[in-house]
Amino acid sequence: MHERAFMQDEIGKNRLMVSSLRTKCRSLWQEIEQFLSFFDLLRFCRYLAVIDEQKEDVNQKKNSNNLRLLFQHRFGNKTSFQKNNITNLSDYKLSDTEEFVLSHGLSFCLSPASIKREGSIR
Repeated sequence: MHERAFMQDEIGKNRLMVSSLRTKCRSLWQEIEQFLSFFDLLRFCRYLAVIDEQKEDVNQKKNSNNLRLLFQHRFGNKTSFQKNNITNLSDYKLSDTEEFVLSHGLSFCLSPASIKREGSIR
């Protein structure tokens, strides 16, 4: 009889321990799920940042190419201008940019950044 009471008492203790462990397990599982979802979110954000950086590089190359083509269309190829049109009578060494501008003649100029309209002047 004492053995039966002892066994009933042990079974009760084990049932309480099992329910306590289940509760702890559920709470830890929820924390792990939140951590994993947060970790996955971080990895996804990093992946998006890499894609964004690659796209930005492609856009910069495309814009640089477009600017180069517009520059060539307006001013010609900087390397193809003829230096023999320029006669430098001074000891001053002209830079490539100065030679490029002078090779287009004395009437060559860049348009101003802002143009005032005649109607707006009072």
